[in-house]
Amino acid sequence: MSMTATAERSTAVRNEATTLVALAAGMALLLARSAVIDRGGSYSWLVLLYALLGAVALVCPSRAGRARLLHPAVVLALGLSAIGVVAGSNGEWPPVGPAPAAAAGLLVLAAVSEEAFFRRLLYERVLRWSGVTAAVAVSSLVFALVHVPLYGIQVVPVDLAAGVLFSWQRWASGGWAVPAVTHSAANLMAVLA
Repeated sequence: MSMTATAERSTAVRNEATTLVALAAGMALLLARSAVIDRGGSYSWLVLLYALLGAVALVCPSRAGRARLLHPAVVLALGLSAIGVVAGSNGEWPPVGPAPAAAAGLLVLAAVSEEAFFRRLLYERVLRWSGVTAAVAVSSLVFALVHVPLYGIQVVPVDLAAGVLFSWQRWASGGWAVPAVTHSAANLMAVLA
């Protein structure tokens, strides 16, 4: 084996290890947020938690590609339209807390950090080993389940549908920015509705 091949293999192993550690750390942070809220943690603790989640998700190299199906603006418009239809027909959102205006910034940070974790880190990891269908399914299911400790089992259908939408946007646009904007808009609708 040449020195170049050995160096490339070493880098690949290091990147894989970093990704696995980042996935474990991200899940721990996501599961910790319900403990922070249950113990009366302040917004500053949640801001720190989500900032750490975003940093963990962005520490690994990305393999994001070009748009696969549609222009990202079209994918964004379709996602925002879907969120708008759901908001108009259902009108029920998970509780945000006593200070919705102060929560708006936190909800945007949460959305961006979660999308960096689920649609960048987890989606790309599963995509690499199992393909698009598995990446959409796994990232959507884990997204839905990680919200159960915070909001209860009743949110699984809505969060699973949202996860599928965000994962479809990830696939269709080729990156995680479009689902991050859509997720942010959905979170903001929760405080403005």
